[in-house]
Amino acid sequence: MNVLIVSDFQVYPPNSGAGIAQFGVLEPLSKQCNISVLFNQYFTPSDKELDELRQLLPNIKFYTLKDSVKKTRSKKLFDILKKLKLFDILKKLKNTLKNLPVHSKNFIKSIFIGSNLESGKDFDANLFNFYTFLCPPNSKQKINKILEIINSDSIEIIQLDFESNLNIVSLIPDGIKKVYGCYDCQFYRVETYIKAKLTQTEYANYIRDYIKTIEVSFLQQYDVVIANTEAEASVLDKALNAQCKRPEVVLAPYPVLDQDFIELDRSKFSRPDKLLFVGIEYHLPNKDGIEWFLEEAAIEIFKKFGLRLYVVGTWDKGTKQRYIEHPSQVIFTGFVDDLSSLIQSSIYISPMRLGSGLRAKTLTAMAQGMPVIAHPQGLMGNSAKHMESVMIADDTASFCFAVEYLLTDLDRTFTLCKNAQELMRAGYSQSFVAEKRFHIYEKLLK
Repeated sequence: MNVLIVSDFQVYPPNSGAGIAQFGVLEPLSKQCNISVLFNQYFTPSDKELDELRQLLPNIKFYTLKDSVKKTRSKKLFDILKKLKLFDILKKLKNTLKNLPVHSKNFIKSIFIGSNLESGKDFDANLFNFYTFLCPPNSKQKINKILEIINSDSIEIIQLDFESNLNIVSLIPDGIKKVYGCYDCQFYRVETYIKAKLTQTEYANYIRDYIKTIEVSFLQQYDVVIANTEAEASVLDKALNAQCKRPEVVLAPYPVLDQDFIELDRSKFSRPDKLLFVGIEYHLPNKDGIEWFLEEAAIEIFKKFGLRLYVVGTWDKGTKQRYIEHPSQVIFTGFVDDLSSLIQSSIYISPMRLGSGLRAKTLTAMAQGMPVIAHPQGLMGNSAKHMESVMIADDTASFCFAVEYLLTDLDRTFTLCKNAQELMRAGYSQSFVAEKRFHIYEKLLK
């Protein structure tokens, strides 16, 4: 069985939910299939990382695009930009902006700055900016590379992951089975924005339906669509049910990495003394969730229990400045390379109210043995049960109850954490998820 996986986001090192979702199935799948992987050109591992990856997974063929760039690592690119005096040009542009009329500033910002941001006062305008770029055509070089790999590796199944690769299905030859890895259904994601009352305009409904039309038109060209949550699978199945030719929608979670399971020891299990959240601001469900939690529950939790929230990840300076004197005494740590010290004695919170995908960081926290408090929406696709393997909360009172429950009886909390970890091993391990993926492939070729 020869399978090509066209990835997006950073697959290696797997330091984000998207990366974990893709990387986690590769090693066990490579024992059952011949796997080829094409990296996104903007998330290609460095030469050193690529060597590490090939040593780690020697049975997999990894492909890159020749003009691949990794902005954070490209000294050569930096030197070129410096030589072209581009940084001086940008500095002059910034100074020029200061003297422009407001409408001119906004026009330039909309082109160069705001085209893919999900934050700002005008939520509907940001919906437009973000989703206008939902399905742009992929580059000629990428398309040619995919066709080249299909021929050279005798590909029988192609899996296209994430919305940036959704439209590639149109060029795949008829004899090849097509699988779409849907990690976050976009039109359903907008629906969660509307339900959370972030926007309730007719324009938002229009954007949702616009996106739905685009997504469904491409999805119906696949043989199988993999959804990560029951809610997402149900929405996709309903949307595709009206189509003459419709793919099978299959429910399959993505994995927790084996390395993230930490052995639990009651003698070393101490009373939680802080709250923890890991995630970047750019992802709107993270931003909305943290801002909602800070105003809804964080202040009361700090007053009653003395627990401060530590937010790990990249957040805007303006956001951090806005909360610098917040009564909850929240701490934005920035990026942290080693989370081991923060994991100890922490309660992990997942206050996300938006989006439709599985929460990789929540799964990881449960595997690591942290007690977790989550908003119901933050547990989509997660089979954890309230007061058995997780605490569920959606307002000030329920969050305070959850914290008090976890602090009052440590033996009970330890049992809850053990239950959560066993749940992760049973239903979200790399081997379990890869086996489900293999059965999907196997069924396609029968």
